[in-house]
Amino acid sequence: MYKKVTSLILLCAITLYLTACQAQPRELEANRFMNAEGLYQYSDAAWGSSPAEAEKFFGEPLGEPYGIIDSVKLYKIDGLYTFEGIPAQVKCEFFNDKLYQVQFTISSQDADLDSLFSIIAEKLCEEYGSTDMVSTATTVEVLNVVLESDHYLWESSSGELSTALLVEKASKNGVKESVSIYVIDLVLASRPTK
Repeated sequence: MYKKVTSLILLCAITLYLTACQAQPRELEANRFMNAEGLYQYSDAAWGSSPAEAEKFFGEPLGEPYGIIDSVKLYKIDGLYTFEGIPAQVKCEFFNDKLYQVQFTISSQDADLDSLFSIIAEKLCEEYGSTDMVSTATTVEVLNVVLESDHYLWESSSGELSTALLVEKASKNGVKESVSIYVIDLVLASRPTK
C-alpha cells in the first residue's frame, strides 16, 4: 500500500512539474513595439539578429524555414503569443540571416476581426500617436482574387535606420481573414532582391 501511495504522489509531482514547465503564451502589449532609441522593433528582438539570436529572444526554436525566396528565409512559431487571450502566430523574416520583420497574426476563426482590429489600432494610437487608416484593394486577375486591407502605419527613423509599425486587417474576396501587427526594418525590407 505504501509503495502505491508513494508512486501515486511521485506521478502527481512529475505531472505538476511538467505542466508548470510548459511555455505559457505571452500577452502582446502595445508598449513593447518601440526600443529605447525610438525605433519600432518588438521588445528586444534586435534588427539584424541571426535566427539563432532570435531563438534566444523568443525562447523557442524557429525550426526549419517554411519558405525561402532568394535570400529571404521565413520562420513561424505557433502558440507563443496571445492578444486579449486570442492566439497569435509569430512569423519572422530574415534577409541574409538578418532579422528584418516580425509579424503577429490572428486568423479569422479565432476572433471578431473588426472589433479586434479596432482594439489593436486604438491601443497603438494611444501608445505611438494618431495616424490615418488607409484602405486598399488589389485584384489578382490570374487568380480571380480581390485582396483588400485596412491598415494604420507608424514610421520612425534614427541615423541610417528606418523602421515601421503596421496593423492590418486583411480580406480576400470580401471575407475577413486576419489581423496582423508588423514591425519592419525598412532598410533591410527595401534591399535589392538579387
